[in-house]
Amino acid sequence: MCRPPCCNDSGSGSGFAVGAIAVLLIGAAVINKVRPALAEATKVAIEALRIGLIVTLAAITCAAVTWIIIRVIRWRIHRHQPKQTAPTCPACDDSGEVLWTSRDGELKLTGCAGCQTTRQAG
Repeated sequence: MCRPPCCNDSGSGSGFAVGAIAVLLIGAAVINKVRPALAEATKVAIEALRIGLIVTLAAITCAAVTWIIIRVIRWRIHRHQPKQTAPTCPACDDSGEVLWTSRDGELKLTGCAGCQTTRQAG
């Protein structure tokens, strides 16, 4: 009986099937050998990421708490400060006394000339 070439039982197709099965078996063996090491490496990588995230979140939390504390302190200081007016005398800041240096280098506390002229005018 005459057969077409695609139905030939020469065994060439079974060689391909045996090769494919061999490749699958070798791949499965390699995966079985590599899987524990890969699983351990994955565990280590996940643990490192977890530690990094915890440290980052702790730093962000500390920065946020510090920022909030600074804002509260500034708000309270600003709220409790009395209203300050600008001094009318720039020489003595309205204290009425000015520090002068004499010719011999001695420091003397004297009355402010600017305030005295303002007081005399007022």
